[in-house]
Amino acid sequence: MLQSMTGFASRTFEFVTPTGAVSVAVHLKSLNGRFFEASCKLPYALSHLETLLLKKLKEGLVRGTVQCSVFVSSPLTQGSRPVASPSIVEGYLKAARAITEQFGESFNLNGQVDINTILTLPYAIEFAEGGTVDTVASTVILDFVETAMEDLIKERTREGAALEVDLAQRFETVNRALDEIKVRAKNVIEAKRAKLLTNLTELLAQVAEDNKDHYIQLVYGQLEKLDINEEIVRLGSHIASAKACFEGPGVEKGKRFDFILQEMFREINTIGAKCADSELSSLVITIKVELEKSREQIQNIV
Repeated sequence: MLQSMTGFASRTFEFVTPTGAVSVAVHLKSLNGRFFEASCKLPYALSHLETLLLKKLKEGLVRGTVQCSVFVSSPLTQGSRPVASPSIVEGYLKAARAITEQFGESFNLNGQVDINTILTLPYAIEFAEGGTVDTVASTVILDFVETAMEDLIKERTREGAALEVDLAQRFETVNRALDEIKVRAKNVIEAKRAKLLTNLTELLAQVAEDNKDHYIQLVYGQLEKLDINEEIVRLGSHIASAKACFEGPGVEKGKRFDFILQEMFREINTIGAKCADSELSSLVITIKVELEKSREQIQNIV
């Protein structure tokens, strides 16, 4: 079964702590990525869980760009509290006195600097974060994230099943076109071989005996270039490998599909270069179109 790299899952949980009820919202979003990359948005009280969360996400999701956001209601987040910043306030007052000294009594501070003014000054009041949550609450929240991750995996698997149906149809189209190439190529090559041998016979009758071997080698070289049987066999083998990959073990199949497609493109390009025939060229283009569409889909597979 294939698994897509894109998906979204959201869960909201509640549990009771000694200080009161807590509500936890977990949001997971997964996008395409060549490797595994994850970022976590956590409240300060849960910042110590980031490493564990990243490890769990890597083990479960394997590949993709993952964004994890955890929002926690009070009382776990009540540790934050406003704290005065005396050094900042002192700096503001010194600056105000300097302005007064320089510009005169028009900037007299008497009665003009009160507590309301101080509170509006940037950084005069800061918020000090509280401590981290206890081990029990941390374990519960990690379990919640894991449950949300299971929901995301189900979503990715559901989308992966749709991708599998689409890819299977495209590989079947490629296989049918390859069967037509086999039949058409045999007739085209036989006709070109007969024409080359006829031309060779006529040519040999007109050239000196010591030059005949040279022309015979040239014609046989052209006959070898016309042969696409090896390319057809290898392309058929790659199609079989792609189909087997659907049912193969493991989750991470995107890169394997990508490598198989590269080899399929290599073979079909060689077939197209060797066979100068309009019908064969049309079949080659059909296969290339299906392979290109398959490559777009495969970029989204884990």
